[in-house]
Amino acid sequence: MIEALFATGAVYLTIPPNKSGRGKVHFQVGKSLREMDALTEHINAMPNGASVTIVDVLDNDLLIVEPS
Repeated sequence: MIEALFATGAVYLTIPPNKSGRGKVHFQVGKSLREMDALTEHINAMPNGASVTIVDVLDNDLLIVEPS
């Protein structure tokens, strides 16, 4: 899912802070809406609806995101 790198999206399920748990993110690739698990290194949790940028893709099925 390398095409997701640097795409923007929205948090669907809250992402806990400091890589302490997974949440979910919706984002668009081409004309397709995708949903994937996500972690963040940010110090605050990212609530539902928060705008995020995908900064890394791990093992093709886990995203690392930061606030947009």
